[in-house]
Amino acid sequence: MVLFNRVVPGLSTPSISVIGFDDISLDRVAHTNLTTVAVSRDELGRRAGEILEQLLVHGYEAGPVYLPMQLRVRDTSAAPR
Repeated sequence: MVLFNRVVPGLSTPSISVIGFDDISLDRVAHTNLTTVAVSRDELGRRAGEILEQLLVHGYEAGPVYLPMQLRVRDTSAAPR
């Protein structure tokens, strides 16, 4: 797989695992199903709106924000050997 040789020359799956964020797809480019972490875009947008409102109306920034995530295991990750 060309994708993995570009990430770390000389290594390929399952020597390494590659994980993306935002449930992105590499099917068209790398012909593989990328393991990703998925966050609800609706929840992300809602929380961003709440934080913006706090900043604009109340004049302070929110602290850390934690959102539920899902790990979507696909072809680009494996247990260590």
